[in-house]
Amino acid sequence: MSYSDVGKSFKNGTLTFKEYSEIENKYIQAVNLFLKRSGCDGIITKSVEKHSLIKDFVDRDRELFKKYEEVAEGKVFKVKSFTPIVQLILRDYLWCELHCTASNNVIRFGYDYYMYFSGDSGFKNPGFLKEIDEIGLFAE
Repeated sequence: MSYSDVGKSFKNGTLTFKEYSEIENKYIQAVNLFLKRSGCDGIITKSVEKHSLIKDFVDRDRELFKKYEEVAEGKVFKVKSFTPIVQLILRDYLWCELHCTASNNVIRFGYDYYMYFSGDSGFKNPGFLKEIDEIGLFAE
């Protein structure tokens, strides 16, 4: 499933924006949980790659366009404003690593909605994986 699949028909029916949003929100919850456990109050965007066509982007997600323009290499964002950045990554408008300002913790995103947490803290507690499972995502 991908944001670009919204409106397309599959064996089980048509993927709606509502269905897509439910999954996207689970990823945002997982990132929020990781940042909270890390004691992270800010994120730095690194290895930024912007790959959307501006016209298509503005037509489809006008409200995210402002945040898209703000994302740049080495820019610091408050944790409370990270949600649009995660949405931009999941919707394949850009790619970047999210580095915690307070530790060596990093969040990376891979193909097919893989999300990787690494660093010193935030995920090493066994309860973290359980909480991710409770959100409704598979974690290992």
